[in-house]
Order: sequence, then C-alpha cells, then structure tokens
Amino acid sequence: MSNSKRWEIIYILPNIRISEPFENKFVAIVNRDDERINEITSMNQNLGEFLDKFHDQFSNQIKPSILIKSRQFKYNSTESLVSFRNILAISVITKGLEHRFQRPFQAYPLHSEHFDFYPLTTSINNEILYDTPHINGLLDIENFNAQSKPFLSGLGNFILLKTCYLLNFLNEIWLSKYTKSAKTNLDINKLFRSLEMAYQASSIPDKNNNSIYDHGVSTSLWISAFEILAHPGQGPVDKWKVIKLIGEYYWHVKSTITRNSFKIARSRKISLVQKLYYELNETRNDFLHGNKITHNSFRPYH
Repeated sequence: MSNSKRWEIIYILPNIRISEPFENKFVAIVNRDDERINEITSMNQNLGEFLDKFHDQFSNQIKPSILIKSRQFKYNSTESLVSFRNILAISVITKGLEHRFQRPFQAYPLHSEHFDFYPLTTSINNEILYDTPHINGLLDIENFNAQSKPFLSGLGNFILLKTCYLLNFLNEIWLSKYTKSAKTNLDINKLFRSLEMAYQASSIPDKNNNSIYDHGVSTSLWISAFEILAHPGQGPVDKWKVIKLIGEYYWHVKSTITRNSFKIARSRKISLVQKLYYELNETRNDFLHGNKITHNSFRPYH
C-alpha cells in the first residue's frame, strides 16, 4: 500500500519549518518536501495547490510544515493530535530558552504561536475546509492566498534534535496514552493537561500591546501549569505542593541551584529553583488580586 493510502493530511503549521520529521508510527509533523506529502498531493491536485499557496507578508512563498496521521491510528481525536503538537512545541521552546540564555542569538522558536494550526484543514474527501469554533465551510481554492503570521519574525526554522531527552520522553508517554488499551493513569493525564496550559503560557504577551498585565497573564498560566502537575487528584493544590514536587526532582549535576540556601515562610529552607517558583507564585497573586504591580515584580529578590 502506498504512503498516500496510509497517511492523511490533518493540520497545516505555516509558521515553522521543521528540518526532519518529528514522528512515531501513528502521527508525524513533517516538512513540505516529505515523500509522504508528495505522494498524497500527487493523487490530489487541490491539496498540492493548497499547500503551495502559502506566503509571508512580503509575498515570498513559504513551505509550511504539516501534521499527518496514519489511517491505522484508532484514537482519532483532536485532543490526541493537539497533545502531539504540544510535545514538539514545549520541547523546542524549552530548548530555545536554554539556548537564548547561553548565546546572543536565537536558534529556536521562543513562542507557541509558531506552532499554531492554520484554520483550514482537509476533510475525509480531501476537500479544503474551514474548521474553527467561529467558521465552518468549504474553501474556494482558486482565489485563496494563505499567509504566515505577520507578527512573527520570520519562519520558526530549527533543526530537530533527535537526541533531545524531553522530546523523546514525551513522545513515548504520548504513545502509552493514546495507543494502548490500558487505562491511563492520573499522572499522565495531568501531564498532557499541564502541557496545554504551558502552550498557552508560552504565547507572545501582546494582547494589550505588551503591557505589564499581559505578562501577568502569562505568569498566571505558568503557575497553573505547575499546579496541574502537582495536583494530588483529590483535595486542593497549593504552592507548597508545587514546591515539594520541584524539590523531588533529581539533578544530575549538583550546584548552587540545588542547595537549600533560601529561607521563606514557615522558616523553610529551599533551593534556588523552588525559590524562583515561590517568587513567581507571589507575583501571580499580586496580578490576579489587584495588588500593586511594578516592573520589579518580575525581578527576583527586588
């Protein structure tokens, strides 16, 4: 059976250019030149024409990345495909932030908008259609001209590191959740829910033209992502449960960030990483409760 019979195009990601496929045997995010895409489009002229109509705001043609799904994948839900996208997004953004702290230039996308799905997709009959909470319907391909997001600085070009531990680890957990019949445990459900929140938290804070309160929203979403991970399943979650969870992480390299050198409320001594979370949580509370906010609120220990 040819690739075009085994795989189908589901979503378009026009704001990243992935160098190599990120995939498992059921789902993949690939570039426009992937042989599976070429086989699919060779059987459907409309699909090929659709994929070749993407440009940036200066009319330069771009080759979008594409999420494809195996027809053998039985867990066919939006949730599973979004979770797969989130694995790639958070792994790459995390790597990008790590690189940015160590180098004077940007080598990876730093915000989740790069990984957003385009609001047009394909139907089971390979028709092009709008499928969003706001609009549904077929597309007139003849007059269609797609565009990447103009507020992003170029395409999110990056080289996928197949040795990335976080990426590979999350991919294995994704397989255990969506391709096995065994009931998913609570920790796995919390993980993918937290990734959805982290994806939101990683967006560009500019809804109010990059005001300080835009950054407060991002702060609040990051705290939520941590609280979801630390939630006990029954009963409430609070900052102490998150601090405890962070403290249970095993650091392969012992350094100043792992020593319990900081004293906080209840005369507890915690590490630098725990202290940073504590300060972030206090900042979140100030934003959400209407307390006084200054730019120093984002600077630890000020």
